[in-house]
Amino acid sequence: MNPNIAPYEEYAHRLEEFIRFCQMDGFDCVELDYDEARYEQSVAKEHKEYRSKRCKSCYSLRLNDVAAYASTHGYEALSSTLSVSPYQYGDLIKDALEKAANTYNLKALYRDFTSEYEASVVDSRELGLYRQNYCGCRFSAVEAEKDRVLTKRKRHVQKALERAYKRLK
Repeated sequence: MNPNIAPYEEYAHRLEEFIRFCQMDGFDCVELDYDEARYEQSVAKEHKEYRSKRCKSCYSLRLNDVAAYASTHGYEALSSTLSVSPYQYGDLIKDALEKAANTYNLKALYRDFTSEYEASVVDSRELGLYRQNYCGCRFSAVEAEKDRVLTKRKRHVQKALERAYKRLK
């Protein structure tokens, strides 16, 4: 359930990787509606400028839809892999997960997996899985690019300072 992912080609690429991963481990794969207009109306339009509010609304939208599906299809619990990323808001994920699970009479299974992030990067590379460099929404794509540019500039400044320091010695 990822109507937040933009552009659609990115969504399709991630879905393809998700299906491939599920097939590796023998899991069933269920794709819920990709309703970008609904995401734009309920999340993006409302919280363009405040990342934490936007993410909270996005988590709620997605987890509620997944919980509704799980409830009507005989599942007993709800969880999420979102908490593996140190770039996400774990406390907001946990809150949205618990609310969605309670609404649909499911057990909430939350675990903070951020300590496993580095291992997940290694594992995904070994499995040849696609790794994106932003959460998926159009806002995070812009934010991630700004962060990469800033990080690159900081590295250049640091290297220049190190060279200058060596010359002064």
